[in-house]
Amino acid sequence: MAESDIIASLDIGAAKICSAIGRIDERKRINIIGLGCSPPLGLENGIVADVELLTGSIEKAVMEAEEIAGVEVESVFTGIAQSNLRGVNSRGVVSIPGANREINSRDVNRVIEVAKVVAMRSMQESVQELVQEFIVDGQHGIKNPVGMYGFKLEAEVYIATGKPSTFLKTVIECIKNAGFRVEEMILEPLAAGEAVITPSEKKIGVLLVDLGSETTCIAIFERGNLTRARVLAVGVDKITSDIIGRFHLSEPAAEKIKRDYRCAASAAAADKKIDLPGDEETVISQRELSEVVQRRMGEILSLVKREAESARFPMGMGESVVLTGGGALLEGVTELAARKFNLPVRVGKPDGRVDQWGRVISNPAYSTVIGLLHSGMKTRQLAEMSSIGWQNPFIKIKSWFREFF
Repeated sequence: MAESDIIASLDIGAAKICSAIGRIDERKRINIIGLGCSPPLGLENGIVADVELLTGSIEKAVMEAEEIAGVEVESVFTGIAQSNLRGVNSRGVVSIPGANREINSRDVNRVIEVAKVVAMRSMQESVQELVQEFIVDGQHGIKNPVGMYGFKLEAEVYIATGKPSTFLKTVIECIKNAGFRVEEMILEPLAAGEAVITPSEKKIGVLLVDLGSETTCIAIFERGNLTRARVLAVGVDKITSDIIGRFHLSEPAAEKIKRDYRCAASAAAADKKIDLPGDEETVISQRELSEVVQRRMGEILSLVKREAESARFPMGMGESVVLTGGGALLEGVTELAARKFNLPVRVGKPDGRVDQWGRVISNPAYSTVIGLLHSGMKTRQLAEMSSIGWQNPFIKIKSWFREFF
């Protein structure tokens, strides 16, 4: 099997560090052949507290995936989830010079740069650029205009801006120290969408909500394109803190209760008592627990709704909401979200299989790590197009990443 047929991803989260390895078949489908997870040692409260521990956790996750897959990898696709990221849609327009008016790589680079100039403000820095489509003489939907003839070239570009964080720089260094090269970094909301959202949903209009431990990622797709991506600095770990405060429990006990009795809608919970293992004196009401969970989830979903409304995502007009991430496993969360958004809601689960285990990866907690494989494959395919002389427009990482590779 050629090395180019193997692809690997790495999702560094607050709850777990997870790596996946896939094999790309002749039909450009990804078969998951390895999965490895490790505790996020060295990460504390959203910062890298111990570089050596984090490096070891990364190495353990990837090596576990390698052992199951029976292959070794040199590089990984990993994700970006900065809360200071902002995105804007921009259009660049250029004229095609020359008598024959054949579009070349320089024209493509030029129109993307114009779109960036139009969008950028002072003190902002472009982190990633995603070309939605090219337009040649008014003809929309063009993915690669090189070699076409025309008088005017336009590009619709989604540009994510923000300041590179020391956290990301340190994480990249830890990945290098673990012995792996970062092949590309990809917006996590975009990656999760690749794993769980269908092309028809993207065309009609869909709001993706990735409920993570410390962050909630949002992506809005309309007419087939990403129109907004945001990372909110709040996640379902807040529920654990709420349980600790309400019932005066230890963190391990609160986390176990959240996992075992994960009810987000009080109507779904009977007024039963929960006995804590190993502590006969502590008994709590399942209904009270449900109310604690529902209150916090309601606040998180309200923040998501506010963000969606600011993006002018038209609630209640036939679009839908897809929940994914570990928080989507909370019982009753779809009903709570349906009431909040007044839209159809479903839980998005990635599709894949680890051959050696016969284990189907249909858990929403794996959406990002699986989606990174799909986004990475697209990036590679478009990198092949760059052999004709123009840079990959699908996702482009700023040069500040490159100094670490």
